[in-house]
Amino acid sequence: MAAVNTFTMVTITNDAVFANINLTAASATGITGTNSSAQGLLYDVKVTGANATAAFRGGANSHHIRCEATGGTVTGFNGEGGHFFGCVANAIAGRGFQASSNDCVFDRCVSVNNTGGTGKGFDIGTATGSAMYINCTAFGNAQHGFDNSAAPAAP
Repeated sequence: MAAVNTFTMVTITNDAVFANINLTAASATGITGTNSSAQGLLYDVKVTGANATAAFRGGANSHHIRCEATGGTVTGFNGEGGHFFGCVANAIAGRGFQASSNDCVFDRCVSVNNTGGTGKGFDIGTATGSAMYINCTAFGNAQHGFDNSAAPAAP
């Protein structure tokens, strides 16, 4: 049987819609859940056990609605300009939500029980990241609930 070192389970581009699906990395390594860009829309998608990059990676103008990331060893939702509505990150050995570049919107998102040295609820992870948090909740995470320590300095 062949081993998988890096693999993205679903890539969404060019106005595609992906919905009502459960994805799991099981015990495989190098697995990213989804990578979405170019107005991609994901809703009611669950990713369990992602362990490379992120369970959900949202590029510019991507939309994630009622998605769930659980388990795994990396970031639940990595925003690179995406919009996240009603999403949940739970029991991840890493960040629940991260804004790593461009403008991200997190609306009614919940980040709970994330563990480890990077177990933050919501994090602006790089100096190029920016985020808007609307009615979001962080609870029981190992580190900060909301962390903007890597954010760019105000002018």
